[in-house]
Amino acid sequence: MAPDNTATHLDELLSKDRSWIQSRQDLDRDMQTVEIDGEIQALNISIHLRHAGRHHEALTILERIRAKYPLSDLAYYQAAMNYAMIGDLGRTAQLGRRAMQLQPSNVEYRSLVARALSIAGQTGAARRLLLTSHETDPDRRSLLERIGQFIDYCEAYPLQGARDTLERFVDDGLYLEAEAVRQHILQAVAQGRPFSFVRLGDGEGAWLSFNDYDEGRYAAMYRGHRVEFLRDWFGTDQLIHSEDFFRFSIDLQTGFSGHDLIGIPPKARLDQEQGFLSTRGIASSVNVYRLLDGRAGPASKRFTSNSMNLTLHETSFYRDLIATGRPLGVITSQAGLADVLRAGGATVDHAFVVPGDSRNFTRGEGSDEPVCQYPRFLSEVDAQIGAESQEGRIWLVAAGYVGKRYIQTVKNRRGVAIDLGSLADFWARHGL
Repeated sequence: MAPDNTATHLDELLSKDRSWIQSRQDLDRDMQTVEIDGEIQALNISIHLRHAGRHHEALTILERIRAKYPLSDLAYYQAAMNYAMIGDLGRTAQLGRRAMQLQPSNVEYRSLVARALSIAGQTGAARRLLLTSHETDPDRRSLLERIGQFIDYCEAYPLQGARDTLERFVDDGLYLEAEAVRQHILQAVAQGRPFSFVRLGDGEGAWLSFNDYDEGRYAAMYRGHRVEFLRDWFGTDQLIHSEDFFRFSIDLQTGFSGHDLIGIPPKARLDQEQGFLSTRGIASSVNVYRLLDGRAGPASKRFTSNSMNLTLHETSFYRDLIATGRPLGVITSQAGLADVLRAGGATVDHAFVVPGDSRNFTRGEGSDEPVCQYPRFLSEVDAQIGAESQEGRIWLVAAGYVGKRYIQTVKNRRGVAIDLGSLADFWARHGL
């Protein structure tokens, strides 16, 4: 420990330098011996540990906080969140209930317990938490409306169902790891076959729509998730009211099952979303599996992790792709990406720069408002791609949710399209 072995001192240290956590040889012992000279300071240490993924050490100090401050609702709440991250939903609910007893009016505590119980399959117990109160605050009512629908959703579509579908894909040889993905794509390029690799994450899952009954049953939950993604993608949630954008999303999902390689949430992502007790992450990921489970598609269709675009960067895949000598097309919000690829030996004969998302917004001239890729840029770029055959050309597409349309169009025009995603941002900053 530091010379001043107090929670106050350690809290101040961590607020300036979180790397201290990684430098310690016996962090659990540190948490057993630090002097807890203040409740909030000690809680702050537990939060730093949780953010660093050191959940067991966080639980060590939280147990000591609860012993010293038995009426600390925050200590119970923080402990519950750490237990969720290590997969112990029973203990999560138990500690969350204790926080609720200490602060019955805290809607976040009730939400946490309801989500933990729902994900664990105890939807009846989760539902009872909402049957004994009447919130009057509009924001709290809105949150509990979404939680109520999440309870119903978990009952109808348990997270375990997605895990079972993923396991079936693996058992059937349909789920590919990095080397198999590399060969799968390069073989299509060598044979001159049209091919598309599209990645479906929680953003795509949030905009999936199955039927009007499903939309009505989970309306508040879906709307909340979609609003969050619109703000992330476009800087505004205006399109939540757009009939055209909703129609675009439905048309887009119609084509998802026709891609040759589909990136889906892997087991680690499903576990992570459970650990976060994320209504958005869980419902959106499960919806991806709902869409693909049992859907017909090309005989060559395979699945992989939706982060495979990044995993392939650790292999020779992108170098191999450039080495084929095929012309490349690029669609990205990173204006310098085409030059980066050319410097790496690629022949880039088509390059479109489109507006980005929350990590790379394009601002309007003389305006602080973000420029939206939909609909004008989408229409213009898609029309140009579709106007000519793409046979023999490889397209690297890093254009967010809207960009999934370009991937479909390239394949329809007999080209090869690869969902590059955030790897484009990395290349633009650091090169190939």
